[in-house]
Amino acid sequence: MLHRVRYCTKPRGISIATCGRIPWAYRDRLLVFREIVEHASATSLRRALLQGVGIGEADIEESNRQRRPPVASGWEAVKEALYPWLVAIDFADVREEDRDPDAEIVFMEPVSLRLMKSGKFQVQVLLGQVFFSSKPTSRSYLPILREWVIRRNARLVFLGFDEVDGLVAQIDIPSCKGMSVGSLRKLGLDFLSAVRLLETGHPDAELLLAALAAGEIDSLHQYENLWVEVKERDYPQSAKGKIEFGQDVTRFANAERGGILILGVGEKKDGRGSRIKKIHPIWKSVSEDKRRKILDSVVYPPIEGLRVRNLEIEDRRGTGTIVVIEVPPQREQLKPFLVHGVILGGEIEGSFIGIVRRRGEDSIVVNIAEIHSMITRGRAR
Repeated sequence: MLHRVRYCTKPRGISIATCGRIPWAYRDRLLVFREIVEHASATSLRRALLQGVGIGEADIEESNRQRRPPVASGWEAVKEALYPWLVAIDFADVREEDRDPDAEIVFMEPVSLRLMKSGKFQVQVLLGQVFFSSKPTSRSYLPILREWVIRRNARLVFLGFDEVDGLVAQIDIPSCKGMSVGSLRKLGLDFLSAVRLLETGHPDAELLLAALAAGEIDSLHQYENLWVEVKERDYPQSAKGKIEFGQDVTRFANAERGGILILGVGEKKDGRGSRIKKIHPIWKSVSEDKRRKILDSVVYPPIEGLRVRNLEIEDRRGTGTIVVIEVPPQREQLKPFLVHGVILGGEIEGSFIGIVRRRGEDSIVVNIAEIHSMITRGRAR
């Protein structure tokens, strides 16, 4: 449940239902204890802040309609460039009333919130050390991070050096309806984590999907592993192809952490393994719904939380598709996941079942002793 936020006049501040009151000492800046605002409604916070600075919704709408050109020079131009917000909200790790009065420094998080003059929230993230190389031949992660943000219904409007804060990212929130202040803060922290993963060369599944959507998969230098496998071509729409498809997906369902199967992306072997290298769009892909039905027809029990997505990719030949099948970690009570039908000597044996599991870049067939152990463990529960 989201907590309502109200503006208070005497003394000036904001009040959060069931959580307490936060003093508002400066017109354009607010220091808040992060745990107090974790479940506060972002919509009601916005309303309280606008009330505190004396601006109404009609003023915001009129300002956005006019779209005034930027001031060319003078102090007004400096203020417009340095302070494009109405109120800045910094998150602290200690309550104002608990702070040591002799302490000169209050630790603040690298994530802050801005209520912009447009009336929308913006998340600002201080990135610290530079992770971009100045060499023109270096990899650029900007398209990947931009897509990563889009997948969270937000927009990366700036990533670079700010005259005041150094290397910084600014993320616009088109709508905060139904969101908590904590979720906005978490978006900034997650973005910082994503940057660090790129910086260290260990992207996660979300960054991999963002790179695919941005057409920048080669920039990641990602290899096939326990949780990701790529196929350059789609599976044939035959009985054999459906069984092979089911086997490849259940490998991840039977694994500890799930995984991602991507169709329409090639790999290239080198000394380290199979590097995910190049996009090869599928030109005649089946629908997401049909692909899910294929899996339901050959895999038992149904895989919980399974996601099938067709990502449209354009190149000089036209518009093709990359298919992404995401398998979240499955409950142990559901395992093992079985495939109805096996392929023996190139022939389909429909009365047999198969169990496969992911190990590194490869897959292993579960032997009869392991199947017996799984069944007896299930009975013991």
